[in-house]
Amino acid sequence: MRWILGFALAALLTSPAGGAGPSYSVTELGGIGGLSRSVVARDVNDHGQVVGDIRARLGDRGFLWDPDNGWVGIGDERTPTSTAQGLNNAASVVGGSRFGRAFDPDHAFLWTQAEGMSGLSGLLPRESGFSRARDINNHGMVVGSYYAEDGERAFRWSPSEGLGGLGDGVDGMPGRAFAINDAGTVAGTVHGDTRSRAFVWTDTAGARFAPDGESVAYGIGPSGRVVGAIIADGHREAMRWDPSTGVRGLGQLVAGAGFSEARDINGDGVIVGRAVGREGMTAFVWTEARGIRPLEALVEPVDDGQDPLRLFSAVAISEAGHIAAYGRYAGERALRSFLLQPRGAARSQDSSGDGAGALQ
Repeated sequence: MRWILGFALAALLTSPAGGAGPSYSVTELGGIGGLSRSVVARDVNDHGQVVGDIRARLGDRGFLWDPDNGWVGIGDERTPTSTAQGLNNAASVVGGSRFGRAFDPDHAFLWTQAEGMSGLSGLLPRESGFSRARDINNHGMVVGSYYAEDGERAFRWSPSEGLGGLGDGVDGMPGRAFAINDAGTVAGTVHGDTRSRAFVWTDTAGARFAPDGESVAYGIGPSGRVVGAIIADGHREAMRWDPSTGVRGLGQLVAGAGFSEARDINGDGVIVGRAVGREGMTAFVWTEARGIRPLEALVEPVDDGQDPLRLFSAVAISEAGHIAAYGRYAGERALRSFLLQPRGAARSQDSSGDGAGALQ
């Protein structure tokens, strides 16, 4: 395993946080892909296990990485390519794979290390065209999207009920479901003729949409708070949407930069994503106490002899505070993926999700 970052001490001392607050230790997802292949993380669970994709010339291949046991590829000889998009605490993985021929469209799958890969009933190759699963909760409920004759549609799926829709307002519009929490609440985005709108769906209340304006949703926390981005005049601003209180913009890393988007939120209200920073696209972390900050500024320096690293995007955060992110070492072209673990941070026992007792 490769430990980093040598350059982070200077960033820590000059960051908006002023050097205060806990830092993260960083571990590269070692042994994956070789030096010439990019590795892109997609999700992380409470055990620090990470899923993502190895990008290769002949097609991507999904993987599951474990801090103790290293990595395993997702798929077998039947699946020439695959993408791993989400996992739960049981290490059940979902994504999309080309069952059969290399040029077939992706089809949604569920994978476990014990049973291997299987297609989701109702979304098997003979039952639909393209489909991709994007998230799975700890009850085995899955969300994603598939292509129908009139465009892409969001779906939810459960082991007991199989394929299901998301009701009026979502089923009738093109869109994607991106995230589901353990309560079964779904977050995603529908696409109209001129704009996109974030939605949240529950079994009791059906679909609700973010207030007027264009928006997208990518993640959801245990309390039902949704994260994504507000879109206006060609600019994106990361947002947190509480369906009971409304939408809140989270700001930009650089004033006037015009791009930030939130990808995930945990029960402590800590939000991660990416934004344009002073050196280009930069991973960020947001808390109620300190707002939006570049994740690089919170990384604990380990060894001054290591190559400098840029973190481009933080894609997921677990309830244990683990962050999955990807970036690139100086002088290299291949992307690398990393597990960030908070050091010296006491997690809040308050379930309100306001971030007040989480990472400061």
